[in-house]
Amino acid sequence: MRGWNDLGVVETIYEDEREDASTSPSSAPSPSSSSLQTRVDEWSRATGCNADVSVRVQNQCFLLHKERLASRSGYLRRMTESAAVVVVSPPLPVAAETFAAAAEFCYGGDVVLSPSNVVQMRVAAGLLEMAEMAETAEEYFSRAVRPFAESAAVALPHGLGLLGAGGGPMASRCVETLCAAGGGARLRAVCALSAADFRLLAASLRELHPRCHDLLFRVVDQYLEGGKLTEEEKGRIWGEVDSRKLTAGELARLVRNHRVPLRLVVQAMAAEQQRARRVVLGGATTLGGILRRDAALRQEAHLKAAMRATGNRIRALERELAEMKTQLRMSSLEIAPPRSFSCRFFAPEEKTPARKTLVQGLRDAFGKTKTGSETHIASSPEDYPPPRHRRHRSFA
Repeated sequence: MRGWNDLGVVETIYEDEREDASTSPSSAPSPSSSSLQTRVDEWSRATGCNADVSVRVQNQCFLLHKERLASRSGYLRRMTESAAVVVVSPPLPVAAETFAAAAEFCYGGDVVLSPSNVVQMRVAAGLLEMAEMAETAEEYFSRAVRPFAESAAVALPHGLGLLGAGGGPMASRCVETLCAAGGGARLRAVCALSAADFRLLAASLRELHPRCHDLLFRVVDQYLEGGKLTEEEKGRIWGEVDSRKLTAGELARLVRNHRVPLRLVVQAMAAEQQRARRVVLGGATTLGGILRRDAALRQEAHLKAAMRATGNRIRALERELAEMKTQLRMSSLEIAPPRSFSCRFFAPEEKTPARKTLVQGLRDAFGKTKTGSETHIASSPEDYPPPRHRRHRSFA
């Protein structure tokens, strides 16, 4: 087995780091890491085996027993099979204090959970493949965090900070608790999210309630109310909501909401129309059934009228958009100036052979008269001779 120097690792032990805590505050062990060291020392004395693996987390190095880690963590079991040095973070988003608590659990210790650390412990358990600790964290969250708005408000920011690492399920359940308690003001942490992170939260909300999107719609609506996003980003976020999965109350809110895209309104109306049609086709023979059927018919007629009005509005908007595009396209083109035409009027003295030919042609086309030996075109009544009258033979 290679030594520490062969591995390129500075030869340190955990006790040395504790002794140097006064000169290096960043490496000072937390209470959890101190408790862990006590358990490591006790295990070494009980078994006669020294720590044989070094786990580096952030700026701390933990000297631990490979056998104990492998007994509780699938991830650490694989990582320590062929290496004596394991680097947990990065890439895993596990803090040193969180890892110390997880390692202490491997040595048989109890994990002290609270609303402020349960999300971190649950995420670490998932990343380190520690099924027992994950179960413990889930049980505590379900019993002591999810039912209470105050505890959910404490845990929510931690879940939002670990959305990409597995904190989404707990974050979505905290959001559900706060919404049910009317804690809209406590969802400010959700509104501080980026568009990409919010879509991760939306995915968790869909998994939490796959058949009903009421909660998702309310959270999306509140997020977009004050968010400064592009129209493209807003469209993608609204796309997370399936309006066909809304209850009647949320559907009414969606139709009245001016921020909702028209396509979602049309989709919701079509779904409601189909539900009403199923009620009608079901038929009924009792008075209550007849009344429900009539109400459904009226509702269907109302929805059809609303859909027609919405369709007309969409077509009008499309026409306006097409006209605007045409105007913009025309304004961007360079229109060439029209060609100029010129004409010339000839003075009487500017007679050319071509002009003489034209005048002569006109004379030939119109009637000719002869005065003496000259031929000229008639230009006035005097130029035309009076007609000669012939006496009809029958009156001779």
